[in-house]
Parts: sequence; C-alpha cells; structure tokens
Amino acid sequence: MGNVAGYRQAFADAQDYQRQWDAYRRDLAEYQNKTAQKATAGDAKSKDAKPKDAKDKSAASDKEPSPPKRDLKLETLAEVLEGHIRVHIHCYRSDEMATMLDIADEFGFQISAFHHAVEAYKIADRLAERGVCAAMWADWWGFKMEAFDGIQENLPMVDYPANSCAIVHSDSENGIQRLNQEAAKSMTHAARIGLLVAPERAIRWLTFNPAKSLGLADRIGTLEPGKAADVVIWTANPFSVYALADQVFIDGSLRFDRAHPPTKPRSDFLLGQAGAEARP
Repeated sequence: MGNVAGYRQAFADAQDYQRQWDAYRRDLAEYQNKTAQKATAGDAKSKDAKPKDAKDKSAASDKEPSPPKRDLKLETLAEVLEGHIRVHIHCYRSDEMATMLDIADEFGFQISAFHHAVEAYKIADRLAERGVCAAMWADWWGFKMEAFDGIQENLPMVDYPANSCAIVHSDSENGIQRLNQEAAKSMTHAARIGLLVAPERAIRWLTFNPAKSLGLADRIGTLEPGKAADVVIWTANPFSVYALADQVFIDGSLRFDRAHPPTKPRSDFLLGQAGAEARP
C-alpha cells in the first residue's frame, strides 16, 4: 500500500504541475496577443501621438507572466499523462498489475506493457480488453516470492484472448539470442493443455507484438512494403532446435551467408560512413 500511495502521489503532483504549466501557457499567449494588439494600435495612431512627456498608464499595467519552476521528474510524468511517453512496467504478480491498471484509469494514461508478468495468465482477458501487452519468460519461475506462482503455460494463455499482445523475452544473455526456441517451448506447453498455437501466430510474439508495445508497429515488426526490417532466412522451421540461420540481411545488405562464411568478424558499427567497408 505504501508503494501505491507513492505512485498515486507522484501522479497527483504531476497533474498539479501540468495545470501550472497549462495556466502559464494560456497567460503567456494572452499577454503576447495583447502586446501585439497594442503594437498594431500604436502604429495606427502614430499620427496622433501624445507629447514626449506624456505617459501611457496602461502600458505598465500588463506584465509578462513568469513560468513555473521546472521539475524534470514531474515533467516526465506529465508527458506520460499527455500520452507522449509510453509506459512499460516491471511487474510480476496479477494483483500488482491490476492495481497499476486502476492507477492508469485514475490518472488517465495508458500502460503499454508489463514486463516479466509471470501471473499475467490470471488477468489475460483484462489485459486484452485494455490493449496492454505482456512481455514474459517462457518458463522462469519460483526464484523469488513474486515469481512463485508462475506457470509454463503463461505466455500462450495470455495470447489466447482476442486482441491480446503476448511477447516472449529473456533476461538471459543466452536466451535473448534464441527467442525462437523460447517461443517454441511455450508452444509445446500450450499444446499440452490443448491450446494449439500456429507458427504464424507464435512468430508475432517476437516480431509484431514487441513493435506494437513500443508504438512502432507502423514501421517495423512485419514484412510489408514501406517498413524497415532485418531478415533471417532459416534452414528449417525457426521453432526447431535444429534450425540454423542460413542468411541474414541487415538494412537490406547480406551480412551473413552460411554457404560463404566470413573469414573474420564484421561489424556494422560504421555502417553508412566513409571507409566502413574497408574495415572488418
């Protein structure tokens, strides 16, 4: 409850900060408009100007408003409230996720994704209804109390409802390089409880859905005309442990070819810069 009180207070402060800046911008716009009107009126009456020693008492009555003090923490949260920053939350338990959804409702912002989300299966329907993604491990669980109620069917159960957004990810330096195999494990666990996940569906767990959670689905995530994509051609079904990357295209350039492996490692660190091709 203490954590939640802190979250709510932070967003309440951000709302107040947002109102202060909105008021300042309105006052500034009004001031600038009045100043422009006075300048125009002054030009029109230049022929009937007052003597040099005469003073315009109204000129000193209007003063340019001062901006509120900037607070970078509250500014960030205000950008969340405006919908300019997407919200990703590190959260394990279903009750915590439900609480954060309530906070989002209270303050009027959208949560893009919960990360880890080992109990997301308990509220899969609610996540789908709200358009919230869940980035989950295939089978990690039980290493701390928050992860104790995780199940191996979590990912496919979250993926089951209509309009769902399930993502497979990994904190492992090895697993993150083999998300296709992590997804395959979840497909197998799904089949054991009667949920058959087609490969065309499962591939979205590591392509389109992550792009959607980042707000980039119109630019990346699927192979379509006009989108940016790095492409891997596999020797077999990519959800098989026997599949190998056959060819890899990065930015439209063939960067790996199993039939003609490079004699030394290549880097794209200088890609697009002069002399880049001359370096390994």
